[in-house]
Amino acid sequence: MFFDEILSRLIITNQGKKEASGRIYKEEVILAYWKGSMTTVTRAVAITIGQLTTYDQLKQMSMQLKIQKQKAHLIGQSSCEAGKISSVISLPFENVKTKLQKMKCLGDGSMPYSGVIDCFIKTIKREKLLGLWVGLFVYFSRVASQSIMILLIQDYLHQKYN
Repeated sequence: MFFDEILSRLIITNQGKKEASGRIYKEEVILAYWKGSMTTVTRAVAITIGQLTTYDQLKQMSMQLKIQKQKAHLIGQSSCEAGKISSVISLPFENVKTKLQKMKCLGDGSMPYSGVIDCFIKTIKREKLLGLWVGLFVYFSRVASQSIMILLIQDYLHQKYN
């Protein structure tokens, strides 16, 4: 959360890390480092729910249907599918988080969004419902690879220590 805020400031202002961090501290008080933290936590929860709930279910279904003959393929396929599902579930929260963290004051001094729900509503009105999934392929390539690694390691550790 701390680093997300600094990263979003770096993108917006093209400042260095120290300058962005110092500016946040001086101008906006230390709590500004955690601006948007609830959306980051919500996105993390959505990713985790998408990964863990679907991975075991897909693995069990594949084992019952004997779709995959080798266990390595079964685990790899199940983790990849879980990564796809977690990407679809969590991308709306990622898009809202990014919009909230990158928003700047409007000309009249007001902010474009008053909070998470307002951002969801305005995004849907402006970009329609599918606007919440803008950038799905790029996001999938990031989240799915992370999901695959996490789930493969988790499965390995379960086998080794159970």
